[in-house]
Amino acid sequence: MRGRRQIDEQLAALVAAGVPFVQAAQRLGISETTAFRRAKEPWFRERVSQLRRQATDQAVGLLAEALAEAVARLRDLMRQTESLSVAQRAAVALLEFGLRAQALTDLETRIQHLEQQSGATDEPSQFEAAD
Repeated sequence: MRGRRQIDEQLAALVAAGVPFVQAAQRLGISETTAFRRAKEPWFRERVSQLRRQATDQAVGLLAEALAEAVARLRDLMRQTESLSVAQRAAVALLEFGLRAQALTDLETRIQHLEQQSGATDEPSQFEAAD
C-alpha cells in the first residue's frame, strides 16, 4: 500500500507536469476533494513550484546547448558561404538573436531588482482557483 507521502509526492509531480487536479486524482486513485485539499497546503504548493523549477532548469540547459550550436552554425554560414544573401541572412539572425537575448537578460535583472525592493517573491499560482 502506498503511503500518504508517496501519494502526495506523485500528486505534486503530476500537477507540476500540467496534469489537471481531477485527472491527477483519478490516476492516483484519490478523491478530487483530497487533491484540492492538498492544493491549499503551503508545503504542497512549494513542492509543485520546486518541481517546476527543476524541470524548467533542465529544459533551459538543453536549450542553451542547442542555442550555442545554432549560433555556431549561423556564424559558420556567415563566414564560409559563397552566397552573399545566405551570409546576410545569417548575420541578421545573429544580430536579432543577440539583441533579443540582451533585452531579456536586462528585463530579468530589472524584474529581480524590483521584486527585491518590493519583497515580492510569490508567483501567481493555479492553486488560487482550487477553492
